[in-house]
Amino acid sequence: MSALQYEDLHQQVYRILKQMILTGELAPGIKLRQEELAEKLGVSRTPLMKAFSKLEKEMLIDMIPRRGACVHKCSKQELLDYIDIRMRLEPLGARNAAKNHSPEGLEAFRLSLNKYEEAVSKGDQSLIKEADYQFHMRIVDLSSNKVLGQIISSFNIVIISNQRGLLKDPIISLNEHKSIFRAIESRDADAAEAAMTLHLTGLKARIESIESII
Repeated sequence: MSALQYEDLHQQVYRILKQMILTGELAPGIKLRQEELAEKLGVSRTPLMKAFSKLEKEMLIDMIPRRGACVHKCSKQELLDYIDIRMRLEPLGARNAAKNHSPEGLEAFRLSLNKYEEAVSKGDQSLIKEADYQFHMRIVDLSSNKVLGQIISSFNIVIISNQRGLLKDPIISLNEHKSIFRAIESRDADAAEAAMTLHLTGLKARIESIESII
């Protein structure tokens, strides 16, 4: 196998595992058994361990000496800390998205909103979580800030995976998503920043009000 093919393989494994964490197929706290995952994905342990290393750097899994790897499980306070950081970064992303979006990028953003609305209409929590993640990542894409994208991607996955059910009424979230979309579409940077801040403030308040997250 060439170096390029090998690089592609461990990147593919990384993306698959990341998706499994996002959807809850690999739940917080679950032990990641190398033999089972390698067999399931049809790979050797080497690309699997390289994927583990990348996921650990993104704080999505924990590597414990002599015990192996497990999906990272957050405390309530840790989730609130993640939200605090998101509240400082994502409004900036929304502001920049309003300023920088292209017609093609905006259309992809519109499709992500439509997929979220479709998921809400179906009432499927797994689909809603996935669509919510994609909606927020589209905003980061429109902002043209790759560093912001790398940070927000991991933070959002940690928050989405470390919750039982949905933290907010999906209809409320849908209406807030529509407000964010309209502000970005109209290139109103102030309104986009304010709409995102309101959206995340509601999420933080919800986390603060409940006793058990997962």
